[in-house]
Amino acid sequence: MRLLDSQVIGIDCPKCEFTTQITFREIRLNDAIICRGCKRTLQLEDHLLSARKAQQQAELSVRNLFQSMGNITMEF
Repeated sequence: MRLLDSQVIGIDCPKCEFTTQITFREIRLNDAIICRGCKRTLQLEDHLLSARKAQQQAELSVRNLFQSMGNITMEF
């Protein structure tokens, strides 16, 4: 499972301005979603793969954090 995939983001429909909740995964996969307000199909687009790049950077940061934590020694 990817780190950010389950994170929920609200987007406004360009037609009716109804806020629809989508997941980061839906953005990353360029899914089509249905606006719950006007029932219009909205095609999500990950412009320049920015969602994928953010996902990869977040995963790298978490790995680095855990690696750094493993290098900490307790001194009293």
